[in-house]
Amino acid sequence: MGRVYRVITPMKYEKAEKNGVKRYVLALRIRALGWSAKTAIETPTTKKMKHGDWPDRAVANGINKSSYYRRVSEGLTPEEAATTPTKGRVDKNGNAKPSWKEMKGRAAQNNVSYSTYMRRLSAGETPEQAVSRPPMSQSEHMKRNIEAGKIKLIERKTRKDEIS
Repeated sequence: MGRVYRVITPMKYEKAEKNGVKRYVLALRIRALGWSAKTAIETPTTKKMKHGDWPDRAVANGINKSSYYRRVSEGLTPEEAATTPTKGRVDKNGNAKPSWKEMKGRAAQNNVSYSTYMRRLSAGETPEQAVSRPPMSQSEHMKRNIEAGKIKLIERKTRKDEIS
């Protein structure tokens, strides 16, 4: 289906400008987004919020700028977003979880990669358990899956079996 080109009269542009809607916004709303002319003209555009020095204050309080902007977009005031401390990483009991940076040395001793560590954490292991057990080799993994019945072992016929 082709794009419908709608004509916007100069009178509609004037009405929109009186309502604070710019010309290109009106054209976008009507032609690309398919709004009715009345709705496009009467709906005001949203104003961008000026944050001032709040993002810098957030960084000074140990809060990332991205966290600050996310908090403001979720409804907090700029002051609350910049001053409310982050919860940090805690487990179900309220104890601080060690980060990958802290566990990296122990993981390197057991050849545990970051992806293996994260997969084990999501499976419910504690960080200490996740780095203390070395990963299985591919043959060990296959043996375990065969024993568990996840993989069926099919014996192949050799050429000698076919001939006799």
